Amino acid sequence: MPASSPYAPTGEALDLSGQSALVTGANQGIGREIALTLAAHGARVAINYPDPATRPEALDAFGTGAVAVQGDVGSTAEIARLFEEVDRAFDRLDILVNNAGIFPRASVFELDEVTWDRVLAVNLKGTFFCSQQAARRMSARRSGAIVNIASKAAVDHAAGAAAYAAAKAAAVAMIDSLAADLKGTGECRRAGDDRHCSAATWLQRGANCRPWSGQSNRTDRHLRRRRSRRALSNQPHERIRHRTDSVCNGR
Repeated sequence: MPASSPYAPTGEALDLSGQSALVTGANQGIGREIALTLAAHGARVAINYPDPATRPEALDAFGTGAVAVQGDVGSTAEIARLFEEVDRAFDRLDILVNNAGIFPRASVFELDEVTWDRVLAVNLKGTFFCSQQAARRMSARRSGAIVNIASKAAVDHAAGAAAYAAAKAAAVAMIDSLAADLKGTGECRRAGDDRHCSAATWLQRGANCRPWSGQSNRTDRHLRRRRSRRALSNQPHERIRHRTDSVCNGR
């Protein structure tokens, strides 16, 4: 039996027997816990890791049929190869969790182009092109689930997080566009529609899956709060007040 996970949902039956899942960046941290939880509920799991040095050991922790698949999601060529390996390992892909992400902190004075490009490649480009690969496979049979993980950094302001925040904010907007593209192919859900999703989920008809997150509502709350502030700022007196605050605070 796979190791238990503190992120497993409670109080509900979740049977993923016979389904296959790919979790990017599953060699450590949240990705590992997501993979363990999927395995605990019966799914066969593909554990993605970025380079040979990070290959996970003890695959038996992830249950019967688990495979380790190397691939840097910051590269479209490696993403294509990654999905080809998953195709060879499993007869179908039912669940994709876009978990891989990097967060190198650097101030506006320190952030260089190489770091900027790398953060956006992994956190934004990787999310889109992995979703594209999965959608092509799932749409043909109108079944599957894609989970894209965002962050409160998309709407919060933190020092040293410009590249990460830009990538996550763009990912939130991109996810809405993906949902619009996929609208005619199944059931589309976005942030706020499912309390078990941290950012956005595409659930198509026939999928026996309801993804979850240990931080289920945090991103949604921040997004709602941000939208409320934006709606308020459309009032003329609020625009004047915010502009005055900005001037007075030197912004």
